[in-house]
Amino acid sequence: MPYVVCALTAGGGNMLRKPIPAFCFAFLCGCLIGCSMYATDDIASYLVPSDLYRRFSTKSVNLASKSQCSSHPSIKLVNAETRTVKYLVWDERATEISIIPKTLVRDIIAYLKDGFEKSNIKVDSSSSKTIYVFLDYARMLNRIGSWAWGGVVRIKISIPELRRSKIYKGKGWTIGSIYRGTAYAIHEIVTQIINDPDIQNYILCRTPTKR
Repeated sequence: MPYVVCALTAGGGNMLRKPIPAFCFAFLCGCLIGCSMYATDDIASYLVPSDLYRRFSTKSVNLASKSQCSSHPSIKLVNAETRTVKYLVWDERATEISIIPKTLVRDIIAYLKDGFEKSNIKVDSSSSKTIYVFLDYARMLNRIGSWAWGGVVRIKISIPELRRSKIYKGKGWTIGSIYRGTAYAIHEIVTQIINDPDIQNYILCRTPTKR
């Protein structure tokens, strides 16, 4: 169960710090002086491919069947994010929610790996084709006066071999869960990356699409 670390003012001005269950979050937001949560693992807990692919009716295609490579198409996914300190994704109503960018990118890469493998693309650390993944931006959202929680995420993909970089953006909303909307945003981004013609052409050894 996720926990919240809160700072409460007791009689005499002393500060009491203790972990409390996250389900107390909504009640405590109105009375806390300070409340801090780490959300990285909680977001990752909603990155379940079987659930999200079904929810969004996401269909995988056999990309390998379109390959012009001399061997089975593969890709190397590199976590290029370097930030290992907390990154605020919510800092309103006396409450802070943070992630660790490098850890979140690790979880996004795991989800992206599953997506590529569903499309019959081998994810291989020895592949000559490499994609670098960075976190560009992340923020949790809330519709005031409701239980609607959302998340907006931007992921930067860099392919040094092609001297190309691109930012992919996703946004998701849900009711009740603080974290699920962010997972929905990540699913949207991963789908965009896998379906991007430039990414496909690179992996499948095809001539880039003319613009």
